[in-house]
Amino acid sequence: MTSDRLVAEWSSLSEYEQLWLGSFSAREDLQLDHYVWPSPAFIEATGATSATLDLRDVPGFKSAWLHDPADGWYRVLSAERYTAAGDFIGSSVSESATPMSAARASRARATVRAAMRDAMLHER
Repeated sequence: MTSDRLVAEWSSLSEYEQLWLGSFSAREDLQLDHYVWPSPAFIEATGATSATLDLRDVPGFKSAWLHDPADGWYRVLSAERYTAAGDFIGSSVSESATPMSAARASRARATVRAAMRDAMLHER
């Protein structure tokens, strides 16, 4: 995974109604969620054995919306379905990481506090 591209590959999938690939990250001032949901019809028609979440050429996509590898993050590939009785069945593979540096998190908190203080001063 880079801040703008995530690829998942599989050799087989359990029975599913929806398949999705997602990446998530958060810092104190922002939460970012990115998904791709290839349909079962697309997977069957193309014989795809991978899914790619690629944000590099999305028109209007701002660089501020990219994941920062220094922040905590989570990424997942999940295949899910519901039974006739309404029970949820899913299988997934995922990985996650906590922020790389407590000092960075502390600086982020200080930056957010300063921005909030400045905004309150300007409102007066």
